[in-house]
Amino acid sequence: MSVIPESWDFTVKTNINSYYSNKVVIPMGYSGRLKINDLEIFVIPHEKSPAGKDRIQFKNEDYLVVPNLYVACRSQEPVCYCL
Repeated sequence: MSVIPESWDFTVKTNINSYYSNKVVIPMGYSGRLKINDLEIFVIPHEKSPAGKDRIQFKNEDYLVVPNLYVACRSQEPVCYCL
């Protein structure tokens, strides 16, 4: 999966199709499994994780990563919702 920031919106590409949206919410859990191409620059080590654990999170402020790109915590699967 990839989420590509465009000038006014996002292109979300999966292995089956492409979607266009002006807002995207990425639910993610407390793990290191997340792999979404083109968003790696926003991934940081999880702030509340014990040292030595491979836990990650998106850099965000009140769930906002960048304008119109949000992260929702505590999800079981790294998927993407287009709004």
